[in-house]
Order: sequence, then structure tokens, then C-alpha cells
Amino acid sequence: MAISPHNKDHALPFRGRAKVIAKDALTSQVCRLRLELPEGSAFRFKAGQYLRLYLSTFEPRDYSIANQPDEGFLEFHIRDQGDGGASSFVQYELQPGDEFDVEGPFGACTLRPDHTGPILGIAGGTGLAPIKGIIEEALRAGWHHEVRLYFGVRSTDELYMLDHFAALEAEFSNFRFVPVAGDGHRLTNGCRPGLVTDALAEDINAAELCAFSKSEAYVAGPPAMVDATVALLKEQGLPENKIHADAFTLGPALPQSHDSF
Repeated sequence: MAISPHNKDHALPFRGRAKVIAKDALTSQVCRLRLELPEGSAFRFKAGQYLRLYLSTFEPRDYSIANQPDEGFLEFHIRDQGDGGASSFVQYELQPGDEFDVEGPFGACTLRPDHTGPILGIAGGTGLAPIKGIIEEALRAGWHHEVRLYFGVRSTDELYMLDHFAALEAEFSNFRFVPVAGDGHRLTNGCRPGLVTDALAEDINAAELCAFSKSEAYVAGPPAMVDATVALLKEQGLPENKIHADAFTLGPALPQSHDSF
């Protein structure tokens, strides 16, 4: 299947069947799900957008796409909420070869290609998925300014894809990955301690971030984390039109919302 990258037009709406081609564990609670659409599907998306999944008899759920449009599949990072709902169905019952309806794409938290300064990505939990897509799009496009990704979780056992981002750091000298966890320790596990907003504020105040005032920020995660991060960025002087955010919510799909952290 070939998925068309976006062009100057808005991403086209799509409703059709998707097939599970792979599923594996990223943590004990988060799985990576990969889907394929039928050959010739008129589907386009931009990195950072999300898709509505119609899973079995559950209410539809929105999940962010974690990969690039030219990769030939759709990747999602789905956290099991432990309530026997759609996310548990994905974790324990959905299998390669299964098919279900999908709809989308939705969402406007996408890379602004006309921006010419540094990029800040701030993700909480599975909010990493859309931010990963945006960051990778910028790097693959040859972005020359600093690109930094802060990834915050409650404990280090919730971190994932560390090797992937280490490889990106090795490949792109302008990229830095900053994992943050409640039980983080710089010396024992290489992870910043506390909240992701703590690490971000520390770096801003220490002038660690190059040309912060000229940055474009992309934020995704649970609502409290997104709200706190957006407030911090504004307090530190980043203009509102330079902050792009998606907050994840629990429950049935709603416009401009996501399933969650």
C-alpha cells in the first residue's frame, strides 16, 4: 500500500477498512499497532494528525499517527487503560489480519514548514506518537536549526523507543532527546527527574535552549500536562501562535481530541 504524503491541499477525508499487519509491546501497558489500507486508497495525512478507529462494538476512539506518510503503513502507540474497553481490546484481542473501519485524518497540530527557527517537541506518555512524527518530518526534510524533544512519563518503566531516538541523535547533530520521569536520575538511568515542565523550565532559565523566543513548539499528551506546558511556554514569552497543542482525552471520540496517556 502506498500512502500519499500531503501536498499544499488539506488532507483528504477517508472512511474505509484497515488491516492489522503488526502489533508488539513498547512497554507493559503500551503497544505499537501497525495498519495497512487497501491498495489504491485515496488517503493522505500529515505527520501529527490522528485517525478515528472503529474497534469491534466499542465507541470509536481517536489515536495519533506516529509515522511518516511515505512509509506505507499507519503506526499507533496505544496505552491499555485497564478498563476492559477499546484499548484493552487492542492490547489483548486484536491480532494481525484483523480488519476494522477507520476514518480521518483529523487534527491541525502539524509541522509548520514556513517556520525557520528551532523546534521544540514536548510529549507526555503516548503523546509521543504525534510529536515523533512531527520531529522526524522536520529532521528528514533537512531542518538545520535545533530540534529538541522532551518526553515525560510518570516512571522510567513507561519510557519507550529510547534506542530509536538515540539513533536519531547520532544521525542528526542538531537533534537532542530529553527523557523525563518521576523517578528519573541523571547518573543511574540517564533520565531527568520530575515533570517534563520542570526540565523544560530548567533549560529555558539556564539559556540551554538556543533562540527559545524564535522556537515553534508542538505539545501532546494528557490535558493537565498540555495545559501546564502551554502555560509555561507563554509565561516564558513564546507567542501563542508559535504553540501548537493536542490534548488527549479518555472516552468516545470527540472532534479534536484523542484517546490517552
